Formats: sequence, C-alpha cells, structure tokens
Amino acid sequence: MPRRLAGLVLLAVLVGGTGAAGLAQGRAAPVIFSVVPPAGPVGTTITITGANFTADNNTVRFGGGFIQWLPAASAGSNQTIVFTLRPVISGVACPGTARCPTVARPVRPGGNALSVQNANGSSNAANFTVTK
Repeated sequence: MPRRLAGLVLLAVLVGGTGAAGLAQGRAAPVIFSVVPPAGPVGTTITITGANFTADNNTVRFGGGFIQWLPAASAGSNQTIVFTLRPVISGVACPGTARCPTVARPVRPGGNALSVQNANGSSNAANFTVTK
C-alpha cells in the first residue's frame, strides 16, 4: 500500500504540481529562422519567422529590453510574430500574463540582438539594426 500511495503522489505532482515549467519540458524551445527586414528605423514593422512559438504570450527580448504578450500566427509549416518597433520598450519582463509597471527603455540605434521567449523556453538570437 505505501508504494501505491507514493506512486499516486508522484503522479499527482507530475500532472498537476509542476505548472507550465513542467509542461514545457516535453516541448521544443522556440527557433528563429529569419527576421524581416533586417534593419530599419523605429516604427518599422518586424516579422520574425520560426517555430515553436505559442499562440499568444510570446516575449521578444530586444537589445536588452522586452516586448511582451505577442501572438504568433501559423504560415504553412512556419510561425510568425509581427510587431511594430516602438521608440520605448519595457526594461523588465513581467511574469506570465500579468501586466505590471516597468522601467521604460529607449530603443537605441545600431545592432540589437533579439530572441523569442515563451513557455517552451528561449530561442536562438538574431539581429535587427535600428537605423536613424
């Protein structure tokens, strides 16, 4: 009986007690295939094409700042995240889907590494050059 109880407790922890982190273990991390265009001024609409994005709640880490709660759309076998680069982005990422006040971070000209983060993990880095 004690072995059966221990097995049931382990099953309960695996199914319900680990939250999103436990569920993400079996999923592949996001992957960026391309960023189009590769450069542009503030106000440019940027399309990230890749895989393993979530339907919503993707975060783009951009040059040390964060652009959060972005949806992804399916385009054939790939997925896309589309956003317009604003002059100011969040300086910190808010946890989960919570909206929280953050420090504003100005977008700086030059090369900026970007990556995608979601419940599946973090992607490889790509580059976007902000022009004046």
